[in-house]
Amino acid sequence: ANGGPAPTPAASPPPIVLAADTRVHLGDSELPPPWWPLYGGRNPSTSWRGGFYLRARPNEAQVLSLEVMQPNEYGNEVRLNGRRLNLRPLPTDDFTSQWLTLTLPVPCDQLRSGYNEVEVRISHLLPAYQQKRYVWDDLLIRNVRLHPAEGRPGTERTACANEPEG
Repeated sequence: ANGGPAPTPAASPPPIVLAADTRVHLGDSELPPPWWPLYGGRNPSTSWRGGFYLRARPNEAQVLSLEVMQPNEYGNEVRLNGRRLNLRPLPTDDFTSQWLTLTLPVPCDQLRSGYNEVEVRISHLLPAYQQKRYVWDDLLIRNVRLHPAEGRPGTERTACANEPEG
């Protein structure tokens, strides 16, 4: 008696967590361009967090992609809602100042409707007792996005069950 089924809401565009034209510098070294000042004015600046909202948990597999410059330590981490996404070490760069795109599969149960948070943490270059300064990896981040996996390598699961969020 209400005139038919409720309209289906329009699909939301994939969330942008950090824009392509914004750079975040984590580390403990003030470096010349193309590097930006240390994030948050802190030295060391060891983590960055960015949030995004989802209207509903996706029904298909997702990936988190981010561009990084010069990751050099195996202890660096990318987390989503408090859980580590990179189960293996992130690839390291060769100091050529080139942007590298990382694409990390997102487990279906790691996303939730509402607020979600991405965190990037850097690690020590050397054990702290070997030197007192410049002991953190220096890393630039930009263009952090969540999007459907769409058959990307390492995303064998193509659909997510509609399990209740917990």
